[in-house]
Amino acid sequence: MNSSATILSVPCKWSTAHGPVHGRQIDLSTDIALISPFLKNLAQSILTDGEQKKYNTLSQGGRRQSEWLLARLAAKELAVGWAQDNINQKLTLREIEIASDEKGKPFFKVPKYQNQWPDLSLSHSGLKVVAVLSPTANQKVGVDWESLETHPIGKWVDRTFGKDELENFDRKNDLVVLGLWAAKEAVGKALGTGLGGDPRNFFVTSFSAHKNEAVVTHKNKDFLINLYPNEKDILALCVIG
Repeated sequence: MNSSATILSVPCKWSTAHGPVHGRQIDLSTDIALISPFLKNLAQSILTDGEQKKYNTLSQGGRRQSEWLLARLAAKELAVGWAQDNINQKLTLREIEIASDEKGKPFFKVPKYQNQWPDLSLSHSGLKVVAVLSPTANQKVGVDWESLETHPIGKWVDRTFGKDELENFDRKNDLVVLGLWAAKEAVGKALGTGLGGDPRNFFVTSFSAHKNEAVVTHKNKDFLINLYPNEKDILALCVIG
């Protein structure tokens, strides 16, 4: 969906060891205040009644409200395409609800076809949002998208990584550090638990700059994360199953 070149919504596909991950990215390239009426109309046209109630509780015209809305637009557009390709159903955006479980993990809520959907994960980096689907319905997926512009390296690094972890990679490379933080977030999202308040419980055991891969260990289980860096931002994907 595009509108006056202010919203760019593009389909994406990433290769992982567990199969291709399909997604959708949206970049809001215009000042929110300039398109506030458009975003309000967009919300009315794509959100279910339940989603509209949640949307109205967020700060009106604020960044968080816009990110929340655009993430649902990306997820719903993904779902429309998936339904047409996989269950031969033509759904509208308003027929698809993006709900969340008790720990905040999003999922598709479409009563007629409730048990058929792949796993869903959402992330945002500033006013850029991404939604991804697991390769199959019995897999879990987690995505995290981080930017040095909105999440610069600082004291949070020492609260995020244990001393032993910091010795395993180049701390002077800001994008690597940010990517390994994103890797932890992606694992927490795929598991559906989040980081539980202490990201050091998710230990980066290895990192390959050549392969753009990291391994994170949590509760004696290893999880492979694919990293996709750009100049100032990085996306992390974790598929389980």
